[in-house]
Amino acid sequence: MNDIIDRLESANEYCESAEARQLRKDAAAEIRELRHKNQQLEALIQRRASQKMARGAMA
Repeated sequence: MNDIIDRLESANEYCESAEARQLRKDAAAEIRELRHKNQQLEALIQRRASQKMARGAMA
C-alpha cells in the first residue's frame, strides 16, 4: 500500500486547479510535520520510561 504522502504528491495534476494542487501539497506537508512530531513524542516517552526504570533499579 502506498504511503498517503506519496499518493498526495504524485497524483495526476493535469486536470487540477492550482488551488487543488496547493491543497494537496499543504496536506502532505502537514502530515509530514505531524509524523515528525509524533516521532519526537514517542522518543520522549521512551526516554522518560528508561529514566524511571533506571531510578527504580537504583532504589
